Amino acid sequence: MRSASVSTKNLLLISNDVWLKEVLARQSGRVPEGVPDCVAVLESAVGQDIERGSMSVLSVDVHVSRRGDDGTLETRHPLWHAADFEGELAGMAQRAHQEIKDRLWRLHGRAPDIIYLGGADPLVRIAIEMLVEDQEGSDQTIKIVRLPDTPAISDPRFQSIDAVALGAFPGLDFPCEPERNGNSAGEGRQVTEIEAEEQIELVVTASGPLFEEESEGGT
Repeated sequence: MRSASVSTKNLLLISNDVWLKEVLARQSGRVPEGVPDCVAVLESAVGQDIERGSMSVLSVDVHVSRRGDDGTLETRHPLWHAADFEGELAGMAQRAHQEIKDRLWRLHGRAPDIIYLGGADPLVRIAIEMLVEDQEGSDQTIKIVRLPDTPAISDPRFQSIDAVALGAFPGLDFPCEPERNGNSAGEGRQVTEIEAEEQIELVVTASGPLFEEESEGGT
């Protein structure tokens, strides 16, 4: 596979935001503020300008919601503790990987250029491998964006890109201790825990030409 820049003809950006937030929570004790727009991070890995109309995006995130006084469901974005991922959010990252795998499976035969951020999950690896053209001389590009000290998909057909080298996550080492809940000192922000009455759900976003073709009866 040639290492040319990604084309805009058939480009797919894939992000497992749930996995990323879990990694950051375990690393720093909470999901820190300022987690960047993962799609913007992936766009920076393309290597050239992108025409929005030719780009497809598949991302999975997690929302925490609760019922307001009027009964409506309100979504909020707390600063999760690592403990929340050990409890209520345990398994959410794996479910997100499953969602990505299922969506990729429907794109069989499309052979898109892919940029992926989401860890070395075997289900996703198999699905990405399925989309790789095995024709000799193919210029299909597969780029895997990885965090420092996290495993990456190991395949000579794939290009590995360090997320920090893209300028993402400038404070990835997060040397500061997380705030404690109920901090009475009034300094800094308090860490918000997931409360018992709140609902946790995965939110899958699939947009762009590849998924429009799927909804119109593509393979």
